[in-house]
Amino acid sequence: MSIRLSLLTCATALSLIGSVAAWSLADSVAGVTEAVPKKASPATQPATMPKTTPTTMPKSGPKSGPMTEPTTSPTTNRSANALEDAASPTLITLKMDNAKVEDVMKAISKASGYKLGIFNQAMWRNGGAALTVSVDYDKQPFWNVIADFCQKAQISPYFGGGNRGDKILFLPAGQVGESMLNCPSSNVGAAVLLATQISRQNTVTFGEKASVQNNFEMQLMMLTEPKMRLVAYEQQPILEVAVDDKGNSLIVKGTRNSSRSEISNRQTQVTFGLALHYPDANPGTKITRLAGKIKLMIGTKADSLEFTDFSNAKEQVKQSAGGRRMTLESVKPMDRANGGNNRMYIVKVVIYRDKLNQQQFNEQINSLDLRVTDSRDRELQFQGNRETNNNGTEAHIGLMYRRFGPNEGVEEVGEPVKVAWEILSDGKEITLPFEFKDLPMP
Repeated sequence: MSIRLSLLTCATALSLIGSVAAWSLADSVAGVTEAVPKKASPATQPATMPKTTPTTMPKSGPKSGPMTEPTTSPTTNRSANALEDAASPTLITLKMDNAKVEDVMKAISKASGYKLGIFNQAMWRNGGAALTVSVDYDKQPFWNVIADFCQKAQISPYFGGGNRGDKILFLPAGQVGESMLNCPSSNVGAAVLLATQISRQNTVTFGEKASVQNNFEMQLMMLTEPKMRLVAYEQQPILEVAVDDKGNSLIVKGTRNSSRSEISNRQTQVTFGLALHYPDANPGTKITRLAGKIKLMIGTKADSLEFTDFSNAKEQVKQSAGGRRMTLESVKPMDRANGGNNRMYIVKVVIYRDKLNQQQFNEQINSLDLRVTDSRDRELQFQGNRETNNNGTEAHIGLMYRRFGPNEGVEEVGEPVKVAWEILSDGKEITLPFEFKDLPMP
């Protein structure tokens, strides 16, 4: 067997993609309707990040100086009901001169309404992030702001370590490689689509079943704002235009895989593989234009349940405004005999089917989103499911959580005092267009 492999990649991107499961074409949430978002007006049309040439992160940050307050008050365009406005970009206005990176991060967090923070304090101190930066944003889309801030501060978003999608954590670029936000990008509302890699592999197989295989594909990564609650996505983007500089079409002929995957644990990062056709003769050296669209299912309404009394062994049963029921059976430390320690906890709950059909019930279990916090609203880290027993009408579930300690580079998390369940009760399908130009071909 003879193999030739060519690869073009823009950045090293540490990531943790949440677990996904096969998803049928039926709606993931009750009452889902198809909707195509309207184009933004000229006043709010997102400015686009560079589409063709990745920017280079600075070798060193600005010189150290005194901490400064924002010279303009951070402002945002977010509506009172963020879920209803989930597909539109959050616009940030902020100006700070020679300010500490942590202070700018706090100001962006305040302006956007999102939780931004440092993943690991020890790695942050030793990783070579810039000390101070100057920023000036006037109604800029959230991901444009994050990309510019990361470049100036020499940091990168980090999606590993069990990070939930309702917050964005950062590490110095020296710890995770060049920022993924330096990749060619296409901004679409509250999301940004990144072209992270193009690869081509030719394989010749000898023998009785001799064959020649040519694989040519592009890897895409989509990042969404935390307010954009992803429920599911079609695994294969719809490619409408793909042409090289010799006029060759790069679109693969045949049936597109339109199967879907559902999202768990508030995922804000999704990767796609886009199959391309490599020209049989006279190939070009770059993709002059590649455009298409991605179909997503997003949540638009949510109910919530909160449990705060762990003082006795009595089970608590609560029902949301939308009729979803949950019983909190217990929140207990995980005993050492089962691999636990004084920082591991088991949260046992019961979820009820009630008026849901079987598929909706199963999807509700698969996408269960429980947030466990201490008295200062610091979050315990989800470690995975310990057990699930689903008899079709009710599901008994055991979930493992861990509270961080000070020796792990983060602020110590206290004993759990609250369990909150956010339940998506309605949603819609949206279509996000994307476009890239002048990408090199391997």
